[in-house]
Amino acid sequence: MDKWFVFSNNTVVGPYTQQQVMSLISDGSVTLQDKICKADEQEWRVVTEFSEFASLRKESKGIFNRIFSGNDNSGNAPAAVNQQINGEDVRLNCPHCDQHYSVKYSMLNNQIITCRNCERLFTLTLDPAAVDVSNPTVSLSYNDIPQQSPDYSGYSMSEGVDFSEDIPEGNITCPHCWKTFSPENVCYISCHPDLIGDEIAGEFEQKRFLPTVYHSNGLPLDERGMPCTDMACPHCHLRIPGSIIDLASGYYSVAGAPSAGKSYFLTSMVHDLRKTLPLHSYSFYDVDPVINRVINGYEDAIFMAADSSQVVSLPKTQQIGSDFSNQIIKNGVAFELPKPFIFRFQSSNFVPKKKRIDQNLVFYDNAGEHFQPGADSIANPATIHLAHSNGIIFLFDPLNDANMRKDCDRDDPQTMLNTKITDQTTLFAEMVNRIRRHGNMSSGETSDIPLVIAIGKYDAWKNLLPKDIENISVCCENENDFSLAIDMNTVLDVSFALREMMMQAAPGLVSQAETFFKKVYFVPVSSFGCLASQAESGNIGIIPAQLKPVWVSVPLTLLLSENGFIEQLYFSRSDSCEAGFSSKVMDGKILFHHPVTKKRVILPGMYAGAVLEIAGKYYRLPDANRVNASGNTSASTGSVWS
Repeated sequence: MDKWFVFSNNTVVGPYTQQQVMSLISDGSVTLQDKICKADEQEWRVVTEFSEFASLRKESKGIFNRIFSGNDNSGNAPAAVNQQINGEDVRLNCPHCDQHYSVKYSMLNNQIITCRNCERLFTLTLDPAAVDVSNPTVSLSYNDIPQQSPDYSGYSMSEGVDFSEDIPEGNITCPHCWKTFSPENVCYISCHPDLIGDEIAGEFEQKRFLPTVYHSNGLPLDERGMPCTDMACPHCHLRIPGSIIDLASGYYSVAGAPSAGKSYFLTSMVHDLRKTLPLHSYSFYDVDPVINRVINGYEDAIFMAADSSQVVSLPKTQQIGSDFSNQIIKNGVAFELPKPFIFRFQSSNFVPKKKRIDQNLVFYDNAGEHFQPGADSIANPATIHLAHSNGIIFLFDPLNDANMRKDCDRDDPQTMLNTKITDQTTLFAEMVNRIRRHGNMSSGETSDIPLVIAIGKYDAWKNLLPKDIENISVCCENENDFSLAIDMNTVLDVSFALREMMMQAAPGLVSQAETFFKKVYFVPVSSFGCLASQAESGNIGIIPAQLKPVWVSVPLTLLLSENGFIEQLYFSRSDSCEAGFSSKVMDGKILFHHPVTKKRVILPGMYAGAVLEIAGKYYRLPDANRVNASGNTSASTGSVWS
């Protein structure tokens, strides 16, 4: 898309799209005598000299007569001077007091400079043809602007800016409304206290605007001339950090039933990642503490409590409310959008160059009620992020399941006080339906989004799992370059054991998951590493001094590996595997008879090559290279399948 700059009354403004320039000419803001420049050509000509506008015939008063009151420079002839170029910077002086400045060469024709010494205003005009390649100088013209402050009273920030759904799509996805846009359409949030009230963000929010006028330091100016730094989405007008513009983003959703412990899980996971990733030459930190205010408050309450011997409990996540959602107004309709938590995941220079990563990680913590059938409405599209996710964690609560609850530790107060049982299989089915609907998927289409079914509150049911995960680590390092990796064989071994348990407790959920999602992992997690406690007030929470989370960051580490950011390693155990074990690959699935129960087992293809421990013995599944991308390859490790 072409970008245009407009030169009127000795001031440069832009960039604009061609359509926006047409609108400015049409409403009389730009005259036919005004000069414009196409960014990629850097040649200033009058409007009608460009073929794109040659047919226009309309006079106007000039855009900056409406921006700067009393700005009449007709008698002020600019003084042309040559200034020294130092690399990409141009060294120059204020024409009034000789204050020294260093300005980026690329921004000379896009600045209104306010002298920090004498506070006089002036602009710079660059003639690209006057640049002397053999001599590092550039020809500049100083253009004086009257000393009074800019008056934007007659100027509308939305003029020439389309805040409707016609904003062109781009390569940036808003973490609030999940619409896309291009960098040139990013809005800024005004700073002046008089500019309260935005048509979309709300009457108590600072006004949003598309910048056209800039300070000498490159920051955009709002209507009252104040430089602004905070950005907003052009669609929903909600605040977005600069890293959303500069870096790629990964979106990860946490779903589950009410009281499943999603907020505790997310808080514990974030805290664990902050501590453990630096040990492997990676960092994990907030990109905007304002956006992450809620989860940072949770982390402080649990892991940095002033009295670590007292029970701490987090508030229940609400469906709406200032801590959990943002309300916007579009076309007179109020919408509630869930607040994201945004972090930066970055590798250090010690990581091999081909394995380095630097991107945003965006998380969502919805109330469990959001996943109830019928809760997804036009005015409250809280779970649309599921269809945009790079990975989903479905947090299953055994204490909320009728089959598993009776076998859980009775010392956990949740087994006695939380008497309500939720059909989590129905919630999961609703989640699948929303992904289909928001992703515009056909009824028979399967999802490429990797899914982790995290079985929470491990401390209350660990006696049911024939694995001691507290003494098992899945994070490792590649011995060749010491980069972070994940032990996939251990993950798959534990996943299979947990899948066996879930096939007894919730077979419908397992079946739905493996039918719709191509990759489904089962991971046990404990956000606490101990049983919950009950305070004197009756609230259930956790005693911070007892915290020792178990496998809480494994679900995300696994999803990051599925997205190619962490290496997956398989460690061979061929010497200890049972001989004569028969299995078969068919239509992308792995089939075999269970060595103990003798029942047929059908596993997703991502189990290929894994060595499973069943009843104290090891069994190798067909190698990964036997399952091709189309899922049509058949292979057998025995003759039992005929």
